[in-house]
Amino acid sequence: MGTGRTIWQDVGFRYYAGMLLKLCLGPVDLLELKADGKSFWTGVSTGGVLNIDAPGLFGGEDSGGGLSGTINFLPGSLTHAVDPYLQSQLGSPLPAWRGVATLVWRGPSAGGENGYLGTSKRIAPISAVVRRLPSNLGLPNAVTNLNGDANAAEVIYELLTNPDCGMTQPASMIDLASFQAAANQLASEGLGISATWDNDRPVRDFMDDILRTIDGACFVDFKTGQWTFKLARGGYNIATLPVLDESIITILEGYSESAIDESTNQVQLTYTDRASGFVERQVQAASFSNIRQQDAVVNQALSYPMISRSDMAAKLADRDLRAICTSLAKGDLICNRVARNLLPGDVFVLRWGPLGLDQVVCRVLRTSRGTLKNRAIRISFLKDVFSLGQALYGAPAVSGWTNPIQDPAACPAQQLLEAPYHLTRQDAPKLLIMGQRPNGSCQTYDIWVKKTFPSADADFTYRGTGLAFAPVGTLTSAYGMTNAVDEVGFTVSGSSDLAALAPVLDSELRLGANVAYFESGEAIVFRQPVANGDGTWTLTGIWRGVFDTVPQAHAAGERIWFGAYGQASTDESFAAGDTLAARLLPSGFRGTLALASGLLSNLNLVGRAAKPYPPAGLTVNGLATLTTSVGDAAAAWVHRNRLTQALVVRQDDPGQAAPEGTYTVRAYVGGTLKRTFPGVVATSQVYTAAQRAADDVDGTKTVEISIQSVNGALTSVERKSPAFVMTGAGMTCGLYCGGIQG
Repeated sequence: MGTGRTIWQDVGFRYYAGMLLKLCLGPVDLLELKADGKSFWTGVSTGGVLNIDAPGLFGGEDSGGGLSGTINFLPGSLTHAVDPYLQSQLGSPLPAWRGVATLVWRGPSAGGENGYLGTSKRIAPISAVVRRLPSNLGLPNAVTNLNGDANAAEVIYELLTNPDCGMTQPASMIDLASFQAAANQLASEGLGISATWDNDRPVRDFMDDILRTIDGACFVDFKTGQWTFKLARGGYNIATLPVLDESIITILEGYSESAIDESTNQVQLTYTDRASGFVERQVQAASFSNIRQQDAVVNQALSYPMISRSDMAAKLADRDLRAICTSLAKGDLICNRVARNLLPGDVFVLRWGPLGLDQVVCRVLRTSRGTLKNRAIRISFLKDVFSLGQALYGAPAVSGWTNPIQDPAACPAQQLLEAPYHLTRQDAPKLLIMGQRPNGSCQTYDIWVKKTFPSADADFTYRGTGLAFAPVGTLTSAYGMTNAVDEVGFTVSGSSDLAALAPVLDSELRLGANVAYFESGEAIVFRQPVANGDGTWTLTGIWRGVFDTVPQAHAAGERIWFGAYGQASTDESFAAGDTLAARLLPSGFRGTLALASGLLSNLNLVGRAAKPYPPAGLTVNGLATLTTSVGDAAAAWVHRNRLTQALVVRQDDPGQAAPEGTYTVRAYVGGTLKRTFPGVVATSQVYTAAQRAADDVDGTKTVEISIQSVNGALTSVERKSPAFVMTGAGMTCGLYCGGIQG
């Protein structure tokens, strides 16, 4: 094809180099290597050669290349030799940099070849994750390695004794037993630390940060002259603690106990999350009882950068919250020489008659030993958080003030209902709950529910919070049945929450406003509440038998629950046939009632929401309250339909809905079922005089007509008419002629 030539064009360059990277004081373990924040090696190396093969780490040839080569990791021991690659490049003499952890980057061989660093002129910053786990106390690895963190007692021992970066204290100056005990305690708690420290920070400052994290103290015991380590922990026996009383204390200075409204009730703790690449994260802890008491959230920010795990951060947040949200006493004691043996971190019992302090457990913060001229011992103390609930105080002076904030108490009464379909718009049974307010300090209540069969009492679970207690009243007199809107109404007496009742419009009643429930089952809505000035309330504009209920007669003293002002429902749906038990636990400014103290209520679920609504407006011979029927008794009613009638239906509303199924009509004579008319599809049924005479020859017995909606296997509540007498020729004519009726 002729002659030609190939033209080569440079499209980029690959860069190679050898490097010495100094990390930190050794010896350390190497855990991870990153370049530009991208990890290219992970593992655990205590020294040796690491092969790196990540040529596409930065995106490949067109986007920065990657890394490929060999790293010789020198952990910083005092015995390692000079690196052969460095010696080949730099010649002799060459230091080995013993005691310093280093990385030597090179090519595959140690004979002068350099390692590949990518296609960019810029060398990517390389970072390393290293670990140093001091082990100087003669303890096993399980104590020195706490989930990858160091044991703080081991760290402080090294800070005290290390000649290169510490305080160069001889081992004879260390109370080894106290350090070993603290190390074992920290290991049992899993409380390890991870931190970066450089020599720009004083050793004592670094130690103080560690001690603050683990809640400990490290000091020179004046009796032994040795450094001693103590952790502020509980587990002591109060009966064996030393007692400081007026025979030892000469002066109590600056004693104070913070009030609850001066306390913090929430902490946000910042820690360094090792699992997320050493980024700062936060955990939060709160005292809800304190928040309720103060009616405000008082937050305090805490920082523990040495904590590297979320679970331990949460524990420390809870630890510190218990201390700062509690009213803790503090002060200074001037004592005689009997108190000379108390050291920082020690616990003692304080008794001081002038302030009524009888058995207050305190912890020593600082001590002053006195001088030859002034031999008094000064002790700064703080009431010990681990003794909360155990301190005893002498009886204070009698005060005429009564705390208006009361402890939570059980509800005097509570009501469990199956929620009607109108409220849930679903067939699955749901629980409707109302509780009576026990006292003015209780604002809400927690709801705990369990299925009583076959589960045990321990199976109560939290199902939500009721945000308002329901007003509760009792009928002051009997209340009969009617279909029409009752403009006279009825009167109730009851709880102070009745003052919350408010008037509404008829249009709001259609939406279910001002709904109330008689304990015998009937649900109503009412238009107008009127305070009578004597603690009673009269309700007027009553719509009877709303939702899936029917008008009933109610005796004086029956309880009525005003659910529109305080009813709660659990999110969980149950099943027909379940038997539920519930405890309501009122909450207030002084906490929440204990589960075992809550009033217990039970409810058998019948699948109410899935059942058809009973018919409305039942009349006999055109009357809702018929007393005498001359001849036949003609019952009539109107359809109601739970699925199509979204608004509240009155008993005297005209029929506007299609039936959900058919009706079963029954006739009772003298309270005994005598005749049944199944499968009725119309809105009327006649019980004839002839049928009455055939069913019972005693014409003086009363008659009741009942109607029940039927939809397959589901039946509604049974609607009964008031009792009436059927008369007429051939039945009670002779009695009437004899003067039974005038």
